[in-house]
Amino acid sequence: MADFIATLSPDSTIWISDPGYINHRPLMEGAGLTVDTYPWQNKNGQLDIDACFAALEKAKEGDVLLLHACCHNPTGIDPSLEQWQIFSDKCKQKNIVPFIDMAYQGFGDDPDADAAGLRLMIEDADFAFIAASCSKNMGLYNERTGIATVMTTNHERHADIQTLLETITRANYSMPPNHGAAVASYLLDSPDAWLVELASYRDRVDTIRQALGAALKDRGAPAEFLDISQQKGMFSLLPLTENQMLILQDEFAIYGMPNGRINIAGLKMTEIPQLAGAIISIISR
Repeated sequence: MADFIATLSPDSTIWISDPGYINHRPLMEGAGLTVDTYPWQNKNGQLDIDACFAALEKAKEGDVLLLHACCHNPTGIDPSLEQWQIFSDKCKQKNIVPFIDMAYQGFGDDPDADAAGLRLMIEDADFAFIAASCSKNMGLYNERTGIATVMTTNHERHADIQTLLETITRANYSMPPNHGAAVASYLLDSPDAWLVELASYRDRVDTIRQALGAALKDRGAPAEFLDISQQKGMFSLLPLTENQMLILQDEFAIYGMPNGRINIAGLKMTEIPQLAGAIISIISR
């Protein structure tokens, strides 16, 4: 998708969230594109919608707005449907192209609800990009299985778009391995058992979130730590400084990213009291 954009519109700026998925910037810059950012999370662990749109006022016609479809990485903060509509209206108003990255479908509420924002954007758009991954929700991480979609209401452009995508694909990797795609196709043809298993993943992550939030609340953690129970998906940002994250590592052998990102799915229920106690110990100093 980055190469596609760079071929058709090399002067476009790609707008990504800050904080956001760590690989978005190098992917886009690797294709020669300019990247700028819009704020996402405020200090209270909520979507900073006003700051987001204040930054996007600088976006120009033809720029690309990259949004996480659900389970925002790394904050776990997703827009409401009303906020998705505001994003859609902003794209139409400024003639910005939406680019939806769907990496965690099924890890938020359910596969259908997790796609609601994406569908709203697509219904309103004349042109849009979608990148969807099967890595997490189908357990195909090492297979790198997914789909790149270019959506346009101009049917006369379909053949040219397909030709360009095939040319880019040929230059990048020629032909992908078939194994992951075959697994994905099999699951989508008969999805019931897969959806039950996916629900168990989702329920486990949510249970850990609720338990960690409750453990922090019981220990008197400040309000900004308790939003972790309301966020979605595999990741959240602890409101800790880089130095505090180092203390968490050095004194408690609990590892996260310097910006506070933790992998909720990597926690066991038995480890929650240890993590909550360590956090309280650090912020009480």
